[in-house]
Amino acid sequence: MNWATSSCTPGGERPCAGPEAERQANDFASAFLMPAASVLGHMPAGARVDQILSGKRIWKVSTMALTYRMHDLNLLTDWQYRSTCA
Repeated sequence: MNWATSSCTPGGERPCAGPEAERQANDFASAFLMPAASVLGHMPAGARVDQILSGKRIWKVSTMALTYRMHDLNLLTDWQYRSTCA
């Protein structure tokens, strides 16, 4: 996420609230707990559910959190993301 172009920035003129604040918090937590280089190095593109279940143990996060991060890093397509979450 590019904080400079965000609609609300930490310490900026527009404090975040509501859904935008929650999205930013989720993005930050996801990047903090599951660094891109680590996820890209451990998880295959288009991972199956069993691979995601195994991968979640690496970062000690929920399956949904890892699925979200993998989608954010383009390791899962929109269709794969929705199918995994269903």
